[in-house]
Amino acid sequence: PAEINDSQIIEAFSREINVLNIKDQSIIPGDEQPSTYFISKDYNLKAKGTYLQFLIFFERLENADRIYNIKSLKLGTGDQSQRGRFQIITAEAVIQAYRF
Repeated sequence: PAEINDSQIIEAFSREINVLNIKDQSIIPGDEQPSTYFISKDYNLKAKGTYLQFLIFFERLENADRIYNIKSLKLGTGDQSQRGRFQIITAEAVIQAYRF
């Protein structure tokens, strides 16, 4: 795409996060970074969920209309006690969106 619309991208991320029931989400847009052929923009995501929920979220990003790149991903154990079969983890990711 020729432009990056923050509200559309954040809404698309939030929609998938809500469908997957991922908790405590925070999505903060960063600065645009020019390159030779394209311009990228970072989005900082922080959330809590299970490993499987995050795996499905990133798989759904793969099928989006826009190209996304996971620039960095940090997973850690959550501060909540495990109540079910799956451990709650925290995720901090930097997701890049691109434009020409």
